[in-house]
Amino acid sequence: MSETKKSLIKNILITFLYAIFTLIVVLHHEIWVDEAQVWLLVKHLNIFELFNHLVNEGHPSFFYLLIMPFAKIGLPILAMQIVCWLSMVASVFLLLEYSPFNKFTKFAIIMSAGFLYYLPVMARSYSIIPLLMFLIAILYPKQQKYPVLYTLLLVFLANTHVIMFVFCLCLALKFLYDIISKKNTDKIHLFSLMLVTLGIIAVIVQLSGSIESNNAITFDLKNIGDNTKQVLSLFFLNITDCVSDSITAQQLGAFSKTAFFVATVEWIFFLLSFIALFFINKIAFTFGFFSIAFQFFIYIFSYNVMYPTRIFCALNILLFCFWISFKNIEIAAKRKLFIEIILSLIFILTFMCSFKSIYIDLKYPYSSAKNTAQFIKNKIDKKALIIPDIDVYITSVMVYLPDYNFYSIYYNKKLKFSKWTVTGFYSPHVISQLLEEEMEKQNNKNAYILSSSLLENFYRYDILMPDKYKLIYSSPPAIKNGEAYKIYKYIKKGE
Repeated sequence: MSETKKSLIKNILITFLYAIFTLIVVLHHEIWVDEAQVWLLVKHLNIFELFNHLVNEGHPSFFYLLIMPFAKIGLPILAMQIVCWLSMVASVFLLLEYSPFNKFTKFAIIMSAGFLYYLPVMARSYSIIPLLMFLIAILYPKQQKYPVLYTLLLVFLANTHVIMFVFCLCLALKFLYDIISKKNTDKIHLFSLMLVTLGIIAVIVQLSGSIESNNAITFDLKNIGDNTKQVLSLFFLNITDCVSDSITAQQLGAFSKTAFFVATVEWIFFLLSFIALFFINKIAFTFGFFSIAFQFFIYIFSYNVMYPTRIFCALNILLFCFWISFKNIEIAAKRKLFIEIILSLIFILTFMCSFKSIYIDLKYPYSSAKNTAQFIKNKIDKKALIIPDIDVYITSVMVYLPDYNFYSIYYNKKLKFSKWTVTGFYSPHVISQLLEEEMEKQNNKNAYILSSSLLENFYRYDILMPDKYKLIYSSPPAIKNGEAYKIYKYIKKGE
């Protein structure tokens, strides 16, 4: 048997083992709000309605369009989880079979927190980014030979998440430069150029107005110093020593001195990798620098929640830059080995985060939505009025109960999905009044309040208004903030 076939069989075997291990975690992972929101949108909206709504989500459309057919034919949300998991399984195979890294670097990447937990387990658009990036890396030296396929992948990636926008823009500009310098002005190359140009413009058009539509997305010029400190502090803390939720600047005390030391080492290796990239491939350095700088710009000025899934997008950009450099440039063996050691350390230092996150996700509910939905299904009539005190935090419950009467008192209509526009919350007394008014309108004698743990320390309806509400259910604690629930039954007069 040839060495090529032996290598292929070995890579298939490793990919299979990775697939089995991550699938076990996927099947144990409970759906949470952001995952459920995507599924509810593609299930209840047609394509035109979806495009109108996405400005509120702050995300472009590709992932939604990819998932939409599975939701429309009536499959459960597990289908979306499997799509994301399969994308990462394919990414690992491409990494093993086609990347120019040595086996130790490949092992470090696969064992990192992003590849072992966050990207295959969290069913988000981030999960398909590595697959698209690796396919682009494989086609990068052949982009003029396969221009349509190459630019189509760029369009897909640009329209997957806004944090990949500048990365795709840089590669599109390089594609344009090569067309001009090599005088490839035939129809196929001009069509490809038009395709990627329209794809880049589509991102801008889709997200224009997100700041006005989504209150979670802002443009903050007042707290630049604090935001910068938070982003720089948390960028690597959240992937080297984080549990499965995002840690904010106010919770830095939750980290040990060891965690700060490991994160500092991670920062040093990250900077060293960019210095090395500058000396071996200035074009790739330019791609990486501007792409990651754009991500930092978003985190500092607009949205400074440092989820590990986002951070790994930056690390994957760095990986891409060295991938195309090693493939296309002659590099001295010692220098290449030095770079691979740095890359291996960057990824392997996140392993403890992946181990902790997997252990916690398997042992405890990531979200208590599934347990809560099961209680509602067993104990509450489908026609009963169910009012959430926070709309956005009960989508993960709704996804399991499509036939139930969830009603928004903020929008005065039945809930099918949420909008990120509520800036404050009604008091329990106001919620009680609105609930009673809606009961009368619907001529509904059974009503319940579904309360999220985001407000657990503030509102206890059964204590504040014991004559009107009775606590009938309290879910298990959840890893994710806001994903534990209490259900209060409205007490009718005379009961």
